[in-house]
Amino acid sequence: NLTPPLFQLYLCALTDTWHILKKRRWMQILIAAPYTMVCLLLCSNVFLHNVFYFDENLIYTRGPLFYGLHGCAFIYFVTGIVFLITYRKVFTADKFLTLICFYPWNLIAIMVQAIIPEYLVEMFLNTISLFLVSNIVQRPEELINPVIGIRSHIAFTSDMKKTFYLRKPMRVFLAGIVNYQSLLNILGNDSCNFLMKQVSDELKTVFSSRHNSADLYYLENGLFAAVSEVEDIEYFREAAQDFSDTIHGSFHMGKLELEMNSC
Repeated sequence: NLTPPLFQLYLCALTDTWHILKKRRWMQILIAAPYTMVCLLLCSNVFLHNVFYFDENLIYTRGPLFYGLHGCAFIYFVTGIVFLITYRKVFTADKFLTLICFYPWNLIAIMVQAIIPEYLVEMFLNTISLFLVSNIVQRPEELINPVIGIRSHIAFTSDMKKTFYLRKPMRVFLAGIVNYQSLLNILGNDSCNFLMKQVSDELKTVFSSRHNSADLYYLENGLFAAVSEVEDIEYFREAAQDFSDTIHGSFHMGKLELEMNSC
């Protein structure tokens, strides 16, 4: 029962439409109300046994209000499809198809199990749908740079595309290591990546110390980005100054003392 509302919130996360959800009260009610009704139905079943019960032979039996649960799920079914179609340009074709197929798969499962209750296919097809989402849509290897430990340039491109499409307000902080190519020539690829990992850790420290959230990205070749909805421009100016002061200090790798120039 919790899957449909959580899936709707997951769609908000994928499309980065939290700022729209926060501003529109009716959307918050639309997400919360059906599940609230589900909870009330299940609580009432303890006393009234109108949702499900066990008969005199201890056989599980659906009561007359059981399909009220499906009615609540159907609200998420409709709103989810409308939501996906509205923001379809945010997704690639394969991801859009995977997400929208979540609904007919589960609808078919519900109908089969409603007509033939002994065929317990509802949870199975629900699991298969979520398995496809986790493998086709989520793809953590696309989102995180495994060496540097922050989001990748692919994630940055995708997130910026969403941001411009949704006209979401944002501030972007870019920091580049000017002498990156020289460092790469001296250290080699693996050691240079280790050095960039240290830089990304410093970037995390700069933003976490201000108790404001920012999405951090490594855009390759010594270029970093931080994206935030924080409106205060001084927040970013102070962060930029702190980061610059840190980078202009010395970094140690074994017996080497390295100097980095940033802008």
